[in-house]
Amino acid sequence: MELAPYPFPGSLRLRAVYPLIDRDGACSLVYDLERATVLDVPEDLQLHIAPALETGDLDEELLGWLVSEGVMTGESFHGWMEDVELEEGMEAESRPQLGSLLRCRDEIHGWIDQSAERAVLEALDLAFKRGLGASSVKLHLDWVGKFPGSGLLEQILVEACRRGALSGQEVSFELALDASQVTDEVARCLASYPIHLRLRCGECDLRSLVGTPEEDQPWLLAEEAVMSLLACVPHHLTVQCVLAGSARLSHLWAWAKEIGVRSLDVIRLEEPENRRLAHLSRIREFRDDLLTVCDEMCDGLESTAPAIDFQPLTRSCGA
Repeated sequence: MELAPYPFPGSLRLRAVYPLIDRDGACSLVYDLERATVLDVPEDLQLHIAPALETGDLDEELLGWLVSEGVMTGESFHGWMEDVELEEGMEAESRPQLGSLLRCRDEIHGWIDQSAERAVLEALDLAFKRGLGASSVKLHLDWVGKFPGSGLLEQILVEACRRGALSGQEVSFELALDASQVTDEVARCLASYPIHLRLRCGECDLRSLVGTPEEDQPWLLAEEAVMSLLACVPHHLTVQCVLAGSARLSHLWAWAKEIGVRSLDVIRLEEPENRRLAHLSRIREFRDDLLTVCDEMCDGLESTAPAIDFQPLTRSCGA
């Protein structure tokens, strides 16, 4: 194995990475969250890479491999985020700013959550002005998971595509929608738009599900909505689920395969600090399930069956 030269201290930074621990405690794979890639760890580094990444105590051999794979990089974080200040005296509903702007390499991302026509047009204007020079603009549309109505949606699509044609930029859209907002009429409406849909399910009050069939599988509450959208927009749908309490990734994965989900996004909700033992137990369960899912995905690559796009490989958030 040829390693990169040892870098000068402080000249590089470590990308956001996640070691995937095997059942024997070794780490044969590392997931690079920034580049959404999985890296094979050399055999002689597998036993100590995970604790080294956790503590930041990197020896010369490990550091050299990280540099050679681009995990230790001289790049600054590949994006900038900016909040636009609210003009004095301007009402919040008519504010022109996006929730935030993010530039990742040659793509500008903008978030729109306004419902007033003037505010939406000003937000679009801001996104395209700040995105000059970028090859593409991606607009994330989110009204706290609610469906904004076809009128506002069409207005955004038409205006954004017009601006994209003038500037020579590719424009794409993603709409976040709660499962409770989906009706047959909404599903048919979305089928006529060039929009990728992110459907949120399983993000309910789990205490209300105790003693019900959905207690351990809250995504079942969204099954009707998912099926309706799969019938109308099967290739433009990402189902986003939150795992909390006793909910298992293996059960969610089996459900997604059974009903035909093609893109799945999973967020694991961490246990509170006062439930440390439960937290460690959930981590072990999640790792075991994740390894099983990875094995199935690898096996699926060798078959002709449609594969599920599981994105991202792992992510969690605090309770």
